[in-house]
Amino acid sequence: MTSDRLTRAELLGAATAWGLGAALLAAPQQAVAAAPQARGDLTPNDREAVKFLIDLEFVQLAVYRHAATISVSAPVAAFAREALAREKVHRDILATIQRERNVVANKPYKYAFGASDDATFLALASRVEEAVVQGYNGVIALLEQPVGLSDVIAPIAADEATHAGAVLVLQGKDPVVSPFEKLGRRAVIAPIVSSPEG
Repeated sequence: MTSDRLTRAELLGAATAWGLGAALLAAPQQAVAAAPQARGDLTPNDREAVKFLIDLEFVQLAVYRHAATISVSAPVAAFAREALAREKVHRDILATIQRERNVVANKPYKYAFGASDDATFLALASRVEEAVVQGYNGVIALLEQPVGLSDVIAPIAADEATHAGAVLVLQGKDPVVSPFEKLGRRAVIAPIVSSPEG
């Protein structure tokens, strides 16, 4: 009997074979190149959305800087260093939008975290990354003037999702979402999709 799910080892092996790391490194850099094309004032709501994303990046910068101050394993420390470097790129992209789109960002907060080892740090990073992914996806969906903005923000959202998945892998969890039950027949799926709740 064969399974349609990949093991973590197969998933990580495939990601390595496909050069996923190189592709993901290119995405934020391409967004930096695209950011200067996004010019002009934003609506008040879009301005607040960009401020919110900047705040999210500052939280992540604080989380990954915190990892350097506590005792974590070599794999967790390496991930935190890479994530910190990538969050700096995200911050720089948003800073470009901030300058060019007349956004006055909130003052960065000082954060204190209780994480002190691999388990507590990864639990913190997981909660933060999940919230950040949801935040980016929500902002993209609600932009009033998405042209020239969502195409710059979307690669960051994708990158954040890879961070969330990487944290799950470090926690020994499966990063691939799977359904609770297998739905395959149209007769089962159609009522769900066409329902008022669906």
